[in-house]
Amino acid sequence: MKMSIFIIAFAAIGLIIGYGVFGEIAGNYINVQTLITGPGNAIERGLYSLSGLTTMRQRILMCGAVGAIAGLVVGLMKAKK
Repeated sequence: MKMSIFIIAFAAIGLIIGYGVFGEIAGNYINVQTLITGPGNAIERGLYSLSGLTTMRQRILMCGAVGAIAGLVVGLMKAKK
């Protein structure tokens, strides 16, 4: 149970940090709803790619994944003690 709490907490922290670092275009932060829902059809996918939103989403998700891995490591270290 504690392990999952560490993983979820660190993943959330990673997502927040990722959004803070990569969620900005032209001085404005992108709406979180836009990042969560993603493109719906082929035209929207093309526009997302051209505007850099696809790359932005991937980078933010990678930060969350790194956070989850860090949470796993911290949880394993705490479990050994």
